[in-house]
Amino acid sequence: MKSMNDPIYDLWLSTLEGLGLKNQLKLLDLFGNSQNVFEQPITSLMESLQILDRLSKKAAEMLLRRDITLAQKIMEDNKRLDIRIVTIRDGHYPQRLLDIWDPPIVLYYKGNIHERDKDAVAIVGARKATPYGKWVSEGLGKKLAEYDVTVISGMAYGIDSASHIGALSGGGRTIAVLGCGPDICYPPSNRKLMASIIENGAVISEFPPGMPPMAGNFPRRNRIISGMSICLIVTEAGLNSGSLITADCALEQGKEVFAVPGNINSIYSIGTNKLIKDGATPLIRIADMISELGLQNEKAKEDFLPEKLGRDELTIFEALKELGFATTDALCKMTKKTVSEVHALVTILEIKGIVETAQGKIFIAK
Repeated sequence: MKSMNDPIYDLWLSTLEGLGLKNQLKLLDLFGNSQNVFEQPITSLMESLQILDRLSKKAAEMLLRRDITLAQKIMEDNKRLDIRIVTIRDGHYPQRLLDIWDPPIVLYYKGNIHERDKDAVAIVGARKATPYGKWVSEGLGKKLAEYDVTVISGMAYGIDSASHIGALSGGGRTIAVLGCGPDICYPPSNRKLMASIIENGAVISEFPPGMPPMAGNFPRRNRIISGMSICLIVTEAGLNSGSLITADCALEQGKEVFAVPGNINSIYSIGTNKLIKDGATPLIRIADMISELGLQNEKAKEDFLPEKLGRDELTIFEALKELGFATTDALCKMTKKTVSEVHALVTILEIKGIVETAQGKIFIAK
């Protein structure tokens, strides 16, 4: 006997070609669960077609045919590839996804989904990111990890990868939501990163194993990235960046969107600056976001104590703290020191791990 929660029926319903997620969710609401949908008399199923939206003849025929062959194959593939599934009726389904209007019926994943992931923060941004954008994203991921906050992103080049790397370097959990099957590494160069994510979190997808990374999949996966999170951070984005789609999803879901202000002359900051113009919260300091989210962790400490710095080192540090970042010339002008003095002091602070350099001449305080 099949139990009332047998996931084979969720797989069957979720893979009916042409039915669409909206109609799948309507059928679940109408009949209670996917097994009930599958076991309905033909007459009852035919009556239900009246409430479904824009249902093609082919989709209706597939629903009425009740062929479970594809679902069985997916089950076999999952077992062979060590892929787990969680369905919308399961107790460990990501809690926050239940609050969006279009939650996926089935999620495929490798790794582990934890209860603590319900307080995750999403970080997204441009694939063609600047060194500054990557540095910010990695720093955000690491700092959130120090507060035991799971970091969610999409494992793409640039900002996404940097966010995952930051979370991992901070000893935290991170989740990658994919626009392909969970058995496919995209981009292929992220195989090592993907393995680390699986070991310290999970890779998740609503697409079954074998699904290639098609363009239409990524806008769909973006709603999951924002849906699983308490808020979204966009660190860098061009005007047509997919990250702005994720931001729209977050806003529709009632989530707060943070955006990192950027150089007005940079094409990679147009999107984030526009988000701020349209009402997103500017992320000026990581501490501000931590405070606004109400995160507290006594174990999370600053990497350095300013009082342990020498007088000249402290002068440079305070200048960077005030400016956020600066060129060598700006530091010379502000501190009244020579170029050689500034270079020497910055080198010392870099060795101590207090500042980093990015884009050549810009020094950024950690």
